[in-house]
Amino acid sequence: MHETLSKKLKEYRSRHNLTQKELAARLFVSDKAISKWERGNGLPDIETLVHLADLLGTPVEELLKEKKETYYYEYKSERMVLRLPLMHILIPNLFLLLNQVTSVREFFVLIKELPTASGWFSLGVKAKGVIALGIVSLGFLSIGLLSFGMVGIGTVSTGVIAIGNLCFGFLVGIGNLAVGSIVVGNLGIGWLALANVAIAWIGVANYGVGSFMAVLPSNSTTEDFNQAIQQLLASEIPDLIKTTIFEPMIHFTNSPIFVVIFVMTILVAVFLILCLLTIGLVRLRQSMMYEEL
Repeated sequence: MHETLSKKLKEYRSRHNLTQKELAARLFVSDKAISKWERGNGLPDIETLVHLADLLGTPVEELLKEKKETYYYEYKSERMVLRLPLMHILIPNLFLLLNQVTSVREFFVLIKELPTASGWFSLGVKAKGVIALGIVSLGFLSIGLLSFGMVGIGTVSTGVIAIGNLCFGFLVGIGNLAVGSIVVGNLGIGWLALANVAIAWIGVANYGVGSFMAVLPSNSTTEDFNQAIQQLLASEIPDLIKTTIFEPMIHFTNSPIFVVIFVMTILVAVFLILCLLTIGLVRLRQSMMYEEL
């Protein structure tokens, strides 16, 4: 309460270009009382408080509230779909966090206590939603240092489709160390692997271990890759795998239009995410500016 009253008194005097003595005259108190209230060293009596609230154009209950610093900035859209906001953004107030902590442990405790951004599109240290961006994220499309989702992209990621340095994909894994059914990476472990080093039932790799493995030279080209695929097509792997996986690979590498379509799809998805992020940050900034007024 002391801080709230002090701030409002100073703002009122500044806005109306009044001295402490002039403001005191309007409230029928001494200028020493005004000085004391502005320093946060005292409070007016009930009658003066009511008079002060009328003068400031502020409900008495507002003057009685103690404004607390928040550890994060938040924007949540009013529009809800299936009881979930379309957009929810929680950005930590790092300056306040750093000023409040004295050790690395305390910092991580405060980060842990931060609420989770939850919405169709969510952004925060911890985020969950259809599209989730955060240090720890959970969503249909999840992007973060630690990500879990239908499509997970992150340093460590898990999902039906997982992309990252260390990834575990139930269907597809793409990363430096990739584990999954179909994997692409420097080290790939899975049922079908395309990697520098592969451990798989079927694989294409520089070094590989598996039942059906096509070995590539160290400086391989697209032609070398296609020859490796042709080698697997001539092997005794199931026809279903040949027709659904390896034959489309040949068409893909030989048809630039498929590469263009694939790249354009990725770019459009990234563009849409950036648009949502920009809109959310603009709304967040507007709400922050409104609070400061």
